[in-house]
Amino acid sequence: MLRGAGVPYRSDVVEESAVHALVHLAERERADLVVLGAHGHGGFADRLLGSVSYTVSHAAPCPVVIIPAEARAA
Repeated sequence: MLRGAGVPYRSDVVEESAVHALVHLAERERADLVVLGAHGHGGFADRLLGSVSYTVSHAAPCPVVIIPAEARAA
C-alpha cells in the first residue's frame, strides 16, 4: 500500500518493547510525526487508545496520530 502510493518506509525488527522501540526510533530519526493504530484491549484509557499508542503518545518527542481500529476496518 505504501509502495503503491510512493511513500518511503522501512521496517525494523527489534527485541525491546514496542513502546521503547517506537520512542527511540522517533528520537533517533528526529521524526516529525508518529502514526499508530490502536486496538483498545486494556483499561479505560487503553480502551480509547490502546496501551502502546497511549504510552507512545505521552513519551514521543513529536506529535502522535492514533488511528482507531474502527477507522482502519472501514
